[in-house]
This record gives sequence, C-alpha cells and structure tokens, in this order.
Amino acid sequence: SISKSPLISHRRDSIYTLMQHFLDANPRIQGVAVGYEKGVIKGHEDGFAPYVMRTDDGYICRDVAEIKDYQSAEWFTEARKTGKSHWTKPFIESNGKTVITAYTTPLTDISGKTYAVLALDLNLNVMADSLQSLRPYPSAMLTVIDQDGMFVAHPDSSFIMKETLESAIAKTNYAPNLSILDDIKAGKRGNDSYYTKDDKVYVYYAPVAKTGWTITLEVPRSEIASGYDKMFKAMLFDMIVGILL
Repeated sequence: SISKSPLISHRRDSIYTLMQHFLDANPRIQGVAVGYEKGVIKGHEDGFAPYVMRTDDGYICRDVAEIKDYQSAEWFTEARKTGKSHWTKPFIESNGKTVITAYTTPLTDISGKTYAVLALDLNLNVMADSLQSLRPYPSAMLTVIDQDGMFVAHPDSSFIMKETLESAIAKTNYAPNLSILDDIKAGKRGNDSYYTKDDKVYVYYAPVAKTGWTITLEVPRSEIASGYDKMFKAMLFDMIVGILL
C-alpha cells in the first residue's frame, strides 16, 4: 500500500513538498527518505535520494546522494536485497544526540521490479521518554535493548547507544542472575528476579516482534510490597472501625 501512496513521485520539484505533507500528517516520524535506483530519475542517472527531516525550526531538505553513497547503506541494500520491509539497527544522528531507527520498505513498479527504497526515521529518544510514563511504580525501570544487547531506550540517557546490558551488569556491585541475560539474548519471554544489596528486584522481559529488540521492566520488591502494606492497613482500619461501630 505504501508503494501506491501519493507520497511517491518521480518529479523532483514536488517530492520534497509531498514529504513535508507526509511528516505533517505523521508527527511521530522524524524524517522520510526515498532512495531511487540509478537511472530512474532523469538528470540523476547516478542516483537520487531526497530526504526531509523534522527540526525544531521546521524542515531540512537534502539530496542524500550529494553527501554519501546511500546505495551501499544498510537501509537501502537490505530492503533491495530481500524485497521485504525491515527495521535498521539504531544509529546516532549527525547532531550526535538523537538516536534513530528506520523502517524501510522496497517500492516496486507494476512488473514487481524495485525502483526505490522508502525509509521512515523514528526518534528513539522520544520513545524512551514515552516509555517512562508507562511505569507501574515510581521506581520501576523500563528499557529497550536491541539485537546486539545495546540500550536504545533507558531512563538514564547516558546509557542509550553507549552501554550494553552486559557492560551495565559488569559495573554493578552485586551478583546478577545471568539466566535473565541468557533468555534475553535468546529472544525469550519470561520473568525472573535478582538481588541487590538492599532489595530483591523482579524482572519481566519480552521480545519485540520483527525488530529483534527486547523490552524489560524491573520493579523492586519493596515497592510492590508497599502497595500491599497500604492496602492491608486500610483494610485493618476499616475492620477496627466496623468492630467499634
């Protein structure tokens, strides 16, 4: 359905405008690019890859072909080779701060021949912030780990694309439960626990379909228990009041 979208146009003078309209309609998408095969666009026999990126001040429009060889980049080659949509490995944008992952899909003509690859960029920093708002407890921690074990979402931004699950474990001062690490590496869903110096921590983990990522939730036992303690005290108070009445 994407291949038939009005977003795709072979007219250079209109494609940047269409891309901006597309981003206006999809605020969660950071940028959009179309990498054309060589010879598809008249006057650009060596390739043409228009790209529009959202910024705080508006949009940046550029032809990626003028900057680098996009036809050897993963987002282009993987979709063209497999003929299927896929998610790229997360990477840090040129500003050195924004972490991006791209969803790419090949665009084909009526004969089934690929003439371009469409890439949609998602801002993982925004995703990381959104995840923390879903925490069931104030001290709970939600993270997302990519297929290489690298953190792509973490409440501590210094971990994102700089620390792996293994490196984070190596820096702790307690004995971790390595069976959790083995399950995550194997892409399994499950739950387990480990002990810190002061508390027991429950861990829930599950793979994210089609990305090779894993989402984890860590909750200290003390915080879960505090909820039960409050409920018990409330029930005890009600019972005493009832007896007195």
